[in-house]
Amino acid sequence: MIAADALQKWTLGDSVTTLGAFFFSAQILLVDQLGKRYDSAAFTPSMFAATSGLALLTFGALQTQIPEVAVGGWTTLALQPQFFLLLMVLVIFPSLLAFVWMNKYQPSLSAGQAAVIYTFEPLFASTWAMIVPGFLSVVCLVTYANEPYSGTLIVGGAFVLLANLLALWPEGNQA
Repeated sequence: MIAADALQKWTLGDSVTTLGAFFFSAQILLVDQLGKRYDSAAFTPSMFAATSGLALLTFGALQTQIPEVAVGGWTTLALQPQFFLLLMVLVIFPSLLAFVWMNKYQPSLSAGQAAVIYTFEPLFASTWAMIVPGFLSVVCLVTYANEPYSGTLIVGGAFVLLANLLALWPEGNQA
């Protein structure tokens, strides 16, 4: 059920996130269709070029709405060598490598199966957020704590796992 005041609390971030989900679902469907006919791993460079272009346009259009920009945060950040090290790590591992593998292997699944598997992303992101920031803060010489464990997080993760198990359950074995 949607909260009665949901539209009053809707923000620009909600809109951009929803638009991102729309683009991601379109990408799943395109890889599903085109990946069966072409080498789907070859889609990755053009996908990253398009995403980079859209991200740059979005950043430019929304720059005045980003709090860090008002206090010189992006300029200060871009002058630190650790920023570029972190940027390279983020570009190579969770982005480029993950999407090459996703584009290469997704065509062996149906679009529905792929979409269900991709719903594990929040679970993995939450797990990484509880481990990685503490290590990175040491490397970057900043104070940045890991996300805390909470009962809500564990219950939510359990629901995601249960929903995925049910959605991927073989049809012949359903009661």
